[in-house]
Amino acid sequence: MDATVNTSLAINDEGDTYPGSLKGVVDFSLNNGSLINFEPLEKIKPFLFTNRDFSNIKFAELKDHLDIANQEIKISRMEIESNVISMFVEGTYSMKGNTDITLQIPLSNLKKKAPDYKPENLGIDKKTGVSIYLRGQPGPDGKIRFKPEIFDKLKKMKNKILNSIFK
Repeated sequence: MDATVNTSLAINDEGDTYPGSLKGVVDFSLNNGSLINFEPLEKIKPFLFTNRDFSNIKFAELKDHLDIANQEIKISRMEIESNVISMFVEGTYSMKGNTDITLQIPLSNLKKKAPDYKPENLGIDKKTGVSIYLRGQPGPDGKIRFKPEIFDKLKKMKNKILNSIFK
């Protein structure tokens, strides 16, 4: 893992930190990453992609730019390419209960990948074709819950088209 971290944090005379004072940026790159027997993903196997091996997930390079401020981490659009699934993640992870993360999962994932498939990033701006969007926000219990996000994406597409017409 390579990372460039530029942060600041306020502490008092006793060495206690002020939680809201952490600010900074993180640029990271993780090569040859994998998840082995990661239980949360093993649990979704019966529902999604039943014929794929979720016990040994290998990733292409994971890299992103994170902005940290006010107990929130802004995740720039990040490509996650693995031997099991491809997706894009972006949004805000909040320690204040305001998490709002979008997952874009291209329908091309329905096509099974070859057993010897080596994950390789294609870029965050690649044309993905038709995709499913899931939006993660806190539920009543504070845990992040993902649900289909249809209307917000349609509204953004409509606004993009209108903006291009009326430039």
